[in-house]
Amino acid sequence: MARLFPELTLGPAEPAWPAASACRRGRVRIGLLRSDAALESLEARPASTFRLRVRAATFVEEWVWRLEPRAGGTLVIHAATFETVDRVASLLVRLGRDSVADRVEAHLRAAKEIAEDSLGRGQDRQHQSPLS
Repeated sequence: MARLFPELTLGPAEPAWPAASACRRGRVRIGLLRSDAALESLEARPASTFRLRVRAATFVEEWVWRLEPRAGGTLVIHAATFETVDRVASLLVRLGRDSVADRVEAHLRAAKEIAEDSLGRGQDRQHQSPLS
């Protein structure tokens, strides 16, 4: 998780992580915004879909990754939503020059590195979650 979400500092995972409805608690840093947060796995199908929600007192965000087999590889579709609950939180994120688009690109780079590393070690990709 640390490679995929460098903005999150998480506590230990539940034994069921990343199964749907499993949660982790920690701290989040987005731009100048700092807050306690809860990370919830909404959907975890290692061969096709991962969906997470990060909830803090000042914002809610959701992340979705869909994996679609293509000739010669896998297409990764990544989407995100980010909503602040007040103007101050929104201002702190903007002042820190952080954007969802930048974070999506960083997540895609990290996911690619994780996949390439696991292939380099000869691990079975279908049974390994990038969210572990």
